[in-house]
Amino acid sequence: MARDKSWQELPGTNAVDGRSPPRNHIHLRDSAGTETAANFPSYEDRLLARENVRLHLNTRWALNGPLESSISIASDYFIIHNKVLQPYFQGPRNCSESAWHPLSQSPLSGPKVSSLQLGVEPLDEWDTNWMENHDCHTDPDGTYDPAEVLYGPLPDANEYEKQDEDHHLLLCCGEKRPWGRSTPLIKIEATTEDFVTIHDFISVAHPFLMSKRNEILQAMGEDPGRFNRPFSPETKLMVDWREPRMVDVMDEAEWLMARSAFKVKRAVVGAQNSFYTGSM
Repeated sequence: MARDKSWQELPGTNAVDGRSPPRNHIHLRDSAGTETAANFPSYEDRLLARENVRLHLNTRWALNGPLESSISIASDYFIIHNKVLQPYFQGPRNCSESAWHPLSQSPLSGPKVSSLQLGVEPLDEWDTNWMENHDCHTDPDGTYDPAEVLYGPLPDANEYEKQDEDHHLLLCCGEKRPWGRSTPLIKIEATTEDFVTIHDFISVAHPFLMSKRNEILQAMGEDPGRFNRPFSPETKLMVDWREPRMVDVMDEAEWLMARSAFKVKRAVVGAQNSFYTGSM
């Protein structure tokens, strides 16, 4: 059946909270109810509109080398064994075929987005974890070797942080505080389609994460929730990717443990649901 090509503009307010949709984005639906766009909203705009944005891919993503050898596609988030994975890089092809997995040109998320900003959990938590580890070691009014402990004003501090003037811990145990070393705002935009594809994301995110690998290892070393601290430069790292704009990075043992734990949790929840619905 041919689709009716007449277009209807979506209502001017958000159904959840009555706010207008972000400007500069024209939301349209055809008569079949499928969203199209002059420009799809960004991921951040969809969050502001309280939309549920889901990731469309399950990966086994290593952070130890080039993109071509680092990512495999899985049919399920919990599948971790190589025998059930498909390589993301498919090898040299003829001119009419991509060297990447067919899913590479699929939308990154549902609903589609035109752009997003990437966050990296270990980097974003680095300063907080460092302060938790060192804040109890010293006193702002104490006297210390400045090569070991140093207090002073924070660079680029906000008005609240400026209230403490020179009482901010900047150096402890000879380690410089990682102030201002959270994830820089890396914007990932659509390139080949009107929406961000899986390859748009991966082709930007992987080189960026590799460029920050040493810093990520340092940040992970400050996280008291990590099991295998400290981490050597040779540590095998895995990217844990469960939402479009934020990735976590783990050592391989922690990544495998997390997958197993989630699989057990899902089985328990499924059994409980079956019990309460009487389907067991």
